Amino acid sequence: MGDMAGQWTIMVFMNAQSRLEPKSFANFAEMARVGSTPDVNIVVQYGRPQRHYSNKFGAWSKTLRFRVEKGMEPVETNAIMDIGDVDMAAASALGDFVSWALERYPADHYCLVVWGHGWGWRMRDAVSPSDATETQREREPQTAWVSYDRSAQEALAKVLGGRRLDIIGFDACLMATIESVYGMRRVARVFVGSQDMSPDTGWDYANWLSPVIGSPASHDPPGMTSRIFDSFSHRYRSRDYVTLSVLSLAEIDSVARALDRFAEAAIRWLPASIDIFRSARQRCREYGGMFKVHSIDLCSFLDHVSGAAHADANLTAVAMTATNHLRSAVTQNFAAAKSKEFLGSNGLNIYFPSTRVAFMADPCRDGYRHGERGLPAEFVENHAWANFLDAYWHALDDAASRTRSPQPE
Repeated sequence: MGDMAGQWTIMVFMNAQSRLEPKSFANFAEMARVGSTPDVNIVVQYGRPQRHYSNKFGAWSKTLRFRVEKGMEPVETNAIMDIGDVDMAAASALGDFVSWALERYPADHYCLVVWGHGWGWRMRDAVSPSDATETQREREPQTAWVSYDRSAQEALAKVLGGRRLDIIGFDACLMATIESVYGMRRVARVFVGSQDMSPDTGWDYANWLSPVIGSPASHDPPGMTSRIFDSFSHRYRSRDYVTLSVLSLAEIDSVARALDRFAEAAIRWLPASIDIFRSARQRCREYGGMFKVHSIDLCSFLDHVSGAAHADANLTAVAMTATNHLRSAVTQNFAAAKSKEFLGSNGLNIYFPSTRVAFMADPCRDGYRHGERGLPAEFVENHAWANFLDAYWHALDDAASRTRSPQPE
């Protein structure tokens, strides 16, 4: 039994071992504006880099654990545990933190927030994003770019031993992908994350935690999730391209199975219907801009296919069924006006490089291949989307070859 039993334990895994270090101070201060109580424990594992972007709060270069008290600053003397030099992007670091928090701060409900850089399902040992400056590359290890991959998913599942967290949230970029969400379906009940780049000012911790601290008994998991969502959408309501999705993880297996049926039908209709799929893909812009993560809004793509004038009735039906399952899984969805207009932003992304050339240029491509090294995403391993992508690129290449081939006289 831990030191204090409460109604909620809020675990914040703060990976500030990157250029985000200065931004972490404001989010910690927001938590400290509220502070823990006997009923609500706010615990933070806070990692800072060896070479600093800011020397505030003593410029310690290690990883510390805090039980956040009202008015607390993140200085070494306020930490309840010093765990030394820890790679915060390692799966073991996340698993150890959650294991410690569950044991020391047992509660009726648990919320885990992973704070830092995000890159969707992509492998942590891949190269850093191509636009990183030399200074960033020198200061930030490759692992600091990533808040999640399959090894983190497996570490959490092992620690939880069949239990589920009430909420897992990612205060990080590009995490609301079907690959990442699917991987968390046995870890938590609700997933919160962004389809696109997240503002580096982060979630509004004070505004979503204050009501919970004031009345923890009245905040069940749906109520807690709504506080997170409402505070975020209020803070960023006018910011370009900002998004936040809330998904019911109990629905994700149904979404994946419905998408299998769509993929299998689509493969049957390729290459004859390549124009339908090519047009649908061309109408979907990619999230992440220069980072080239090749993620598009899944619902928008399915809607473009089902709305095509010459689509087969069966193909239309399976696309619409998949869309309906997806809409059931997305329980709350915020998208700023420009994001909605230009990207769709209906709540969940999927990996879809526009060409095989784009796929082959992706340093994380092995994570989207069956049987390859580097732990392919579990969604890829279990479902048919990668097969559809291969069939689509093959049909696209064939169509291009026919266009280039000289026609008989």
